[in-house]
Amino acid sequence: MATLASLKEKRSARILSFQDDRIASKLLSMGILPGSMIQVVRKLPGRGAIYLKANGYGIALRNHEAASVLLEEQS
Repeated sequence: MATLASLKEKRSARILSFQDDRIASKLLSMGILPGSMIQVVRKLPGRGAIYLKANGYGIALRNHEAASVLLEEQS
């Protein structure tokens, strides 16, 4: 199953679920729910932060946080 950490730059996907309650709480508070579309804008080199766009928000998540967001990739 794809995770947000594995999604390449400029690609979009639909959120299926969250594996970490803390990350889920952070995203849910911004209205980013399962079923929401999310796009990776930029990934820092190595295993750094990932900059995303979802529901009009720009968000940065650490790579290990992004690994807990399960996705359905769009073709």
